[in-house]
Amino acid sequence: MRDYSDHATLTVSDCVVTANKGGTLFGGIGINNELGPAAPVERGNPRDAGEAYADRPAGFPSLMVVNCIISDNSGSGVANRSAIVTIINSSISGNFVGNSGGQFGTGGGIYTGGGKLPGNLTVINSTISGNFASLGGGGIESDFSALSVVNSTISGNSIGDPDYGDGGGIGASSGTLVNSTVTGNSAAICGGVCGGMVEIGNTILTANAAGNIDGSVTSHGYNISSDDAGGHLNGPGDQINTDPLLGPLQDNGGPTLTHLPMPASPRLTQAIRTLLGHLITTSAARVFTVCLVVEQRSFLPHRQGFSR
Repeated sequence: MRDYSDHATLTVSDCVVTANKGGTLFGGIGINNELGPAAPVERGNPRDAGEAYADRPAGFPSLMVVNCIISDNSGSGVANRSAIVTIINSSISGNFVGNSGGQFGTGGGIYTGGGKLPGNLTVINSTISGNFASLGGGGIESDFSALSVVNSTISGNSIGDPDYGDGGGIGASSGTLVNSTVTGNSAAICGGVCGGMVEIGNTILTANAAGNIDGSVTSHGYNISSDDAGGHLNGPGDQINTDPLLGPLQDNGGPTLTHLPMPASPRLTQAIRTLLGHLITTSAARVFTVCLVVEQRSFLPHRQGFSR
């Protein structure tokens, strides 16, 4: 399924997209605005990219994928060129991108990038697992694009290149991760969250081959990493060299498969502390109020997302 437009909105919901073969990026669902009429911006310049989004909203088509299963496609499960894509409550698994036959070898689960204008991808409450790319971005590859991953699981994705493969879970020029789990991904250089400027908060990074995270990282705290995270996680409540003790990827309730923290998990301890932190006693009425936020991986309370 492929959409060419410079302004339209396409919503795909309650669907299964499987076993398709794309000649280039587009294996499952794709949207392409790279040849749209909007004026070009300087590639890689965040200032120009921001101005493009602020000043030219009518020039951006959008794609929304809701409650879908996108699996076992040859080519990226979801591909985005210079459009706005939002993925909610969906599973993207088992998709394959090679580097021959017109395929570019990046973005097994999702590819997002830009031509004249940047792409924009938001993933919410979704699971991206078991995807493969030959060169980079086994789960997600984000090039000339904004990227936000919220309340989601990136698990068991891989890169084929034995020497230069990078970004088993996520390969991104820039991106934000909140309330998410990145686990069991693999690549030769960096298996977890890899690349450029990354903001991260309240996220689990564990068992990613060749490192959980690299790049220019801003931690907003309350992350757990099974390795030293390259010295990047120094926000409040961050824990490094700590096993989060996750269960297997399975149905734990909710729209997609997740990794449930085991009973002894430090994630549970962190959640309890957070819960206690939300207990407020008023001196006059002695009223207790609790603020809970549902978390995709286990329906646990957690710190609300950081503000930017």
